[in-house]
Amino acid sequence: MYGGAGGVGVFVVQFAAILGAHVTATGRGEDAAFVRSLGAETFIPAGDQTDGAFDIVIDTRGRPGPRRLLPAAGPGWQARHA
Repeated sequence: MYGGAGGVGVFVVQFAAILGAHVTATGRGEDAAFVRSLGAETFIPAGDQTDGAFDIVIDTRGRPGPRRLLPAAGPGWQARHA
């Protein structure tokens, strides 16, 4: 979940966690505790690399485009802009 502390990200992190997903979210370092309190199991500071580890990748930031999401997705991936 790119942008886990933003308006849409807050909703997506909580919703996914309630549904039983193992949620990993990105954001600014100062947002780590907040995003974890929403249900994210793992927090990755913005700008850190996330290579091929995820089944579903959601980007609420709307930039820089879906091709940038591909490295974070693993085999059988799905990448979505929200």
